[in-house]
Amino acid sequence: MIYVKYDNDLTTNNKGYISITTHGTDAIDNTIQYYHKCVELIKKIDNCRVTILETPVYSIYHLNKKKHHKILDNFITQNKELAEQVVQLNTKFKEINCTINLHTPKLSNDLQVRSKYKKEAHRIETDRSYYNFQLYANGIHIANLLARTWLNEIADTDRLLVTRVFMLWSAQALPR
Repeated sequence: MIYVKYDNDLTTNNKGYISITTHGTDAIDNTIQYYHKCVELIKKIDNCRVTILETPVYSIYHLNKKKHHKILDNFITQNKELAEQVVQLNTKFKEINCTINLHTPKLSNDLQVRSKYKKEAHRIETDRSYYNFQLYANGIHIANLLARTWLNEIADTDRLLVTRVFMLWSAQALPR
């Protein structure tokens, strides 16, 4: 089993600060083209399977804040757009993985916090969802606890695949 994780082109490092690269889908399209090439290359190797790991949502706002950027307002809107781009990218990854009959853990789910709150004077109950970027060391680089969690999820996914293959192999080996 080969897991592929490519640093995407969604963000750019400019003089130590991170910003969003494009406001369209160009970076997503370029990343997907790269992954298609990887899948085609790895398919040629006997007894080898490839799984594309989803990109977890990350925060350029928190990284730039940690690096003491003076004007952070720009990064709030860029952060929202980046999260949307990562979701779009992961949807494409899921499509690619489905074509090769594999799936990957949804790493962003470990960052997502959902809660209910009462809204307005009528006290209408509403759902709120946000990403807890405090689980990262700096908004982009993962801390030890999150690293262990994700490693376990990847290993569990791999064990599930190995179990399925073994069960299939065992069923085929049974006398008829």
